[in-house]
Amino acid sequence: MMVKGLVEYLLLSRQNLTAVLEPLETRQWIDRVKDIEDGRNWNAMQGPIEAFCASAPARFSEKKQALLCALLDRLKSGLNQV
Repeated sequence: MMVKGLVEYLLLSRQNLTAVLEPLETRQWIDRVKDIEDGRNWNAMQGPIEAFCASAPARFSEKKQALLCALLDRLKSGLNQV
């Protein structure tokens, strides 16, 4: 069964389903198999993602980079409290 179908059938979020599936996989009660027809190719995307992440800060002044880091830290702190 596909993950999407399990999410819909069990009325769980994908994240909650992962927490359910991992122990089952560890006990070898299930096997997770990559869908060969899945159009996403993560290896092909890795290079462009790394290039973007490396060049992204250069688009901001040092002051804006510092502000962005401060805002992201605040966001992270707020999410940790949820």
